[in-house]
Amino acid sequence: MIDYEELRIIRERRPASFEPPVKRYSIRWERSVDLAITAYYGAQAPTKEAVEQADFKQVMLAAFASDCGPASVEQGFFVDAAGQYNFVFVAYWLDPLRHERWEADSQLHAWWNDPIRLAGTIGLWREVLRVPIERMETLYAYPDYKVGIARCPPSTFTLTRNSGYFGAMRDRIPASAVDSLATAMAFPQPVKRHSAGTRWLVHVPKNLTVIRSGQYWAKCGGEQRTDYLVKMRPLLEKGTAHLGQYPEETGCLSMRLSRCVEAGGRERDESFNHAYFLSLAHLEEWSASHRTHLAIWRHAIEMMKAYGEKRELRTWHEVYVLPEGGQRFEYVNCHPRTGLLPYFEGSRLE
Repeated sequence: MIDYEELRIIRERRPASFEPPVKRYSIRWERSVDLAITAYYGAQAPTKEAVEQADFKQVMLAAFASDCGPASVEQGFFVDAAGQYNFVFVAYWLDPLRHERWEADSQLHAWWNDPIRLAGTIGLWREVLRVPIERMETLYAYPDYKVGIARCPPSTFTLTRNSGYFGAMRDRIPASAVDSLATAMAFPQPVKRHSAGTRWLVHVPKNLTVIRSGQYWAKCGGEQRTDYLVKMRPLLEKGTAHLGQYPEETGCLSMRLSRCVEAGGRERDESFNHAYFLSLAHLEEWSASHRTHLAIWRHAIEMMKAYGEKRELRTWHEVYVLPEGGQRFEYVNCHPRTGLLPYFEGSRLE
């Protein structure tokens, strides 16, 4: 793998002699990993019952269990801006060829492309991200809870010195040493694509930025559980709501806050946010300056300092800056406000 620090031509954001106020960890790979696939597969309908009665879950779970299935799968649900219930799987591969074989599986391919998917009230969507390792960064509050891409072997955690200051997220992305990762376009005007009964592919621009961040409070007891549910959680929900309501102001094209569920469907004391920003700079601007995120950040630092290693809440995130090409954003029989369907150039497949 290329050592981007040796090639650095863009100054690091880390202040001179800065020491992180609390410990933070990033993923390190114990063997060479060049490219990761993070794929979101979702189904939407006016009600939870409609999604549950469809065969989406059964088909996807059977496909995931096949020989070329993902290294890790998580699942959850959310209600979107149009009031539709969405169930989503998040699947990870570290072997691109394995993922290609999996998507080409005859049964899954036939089911997904069956014309019957264009009828009825069930919408399907998949957002398949192909991310070179040098275009991603991860951050975990503690090394004892693996989640997200960290569940893929052969990951391990290492302390990072790039945390606790604004700009640290960019510094943790290896490619930022030689690339400003800037967007080449202004905020796109939304369009209304009538996707009922059709399939659409959306063509996303280079350096579109993705963040998935998580919160795990199952092991929080007493005082710390109350703090999260009464103080921290409302701050998180306020921040995500602001991003969803003001896309042009924030550069956030799509924001989802999902509740995680077990394999059997039981809700977990865990959630994750999944958002698309026009650029890394837009994500940084909101993180560094907007009152909603500053309130989240300050409270998190306060609790980390108060509890230290006894902190029971587990938080984490992974950020990707997508390269040009290789991504697949497909929406089948979905309402016009689904994901990135309202933005960028698109191709109608049926």
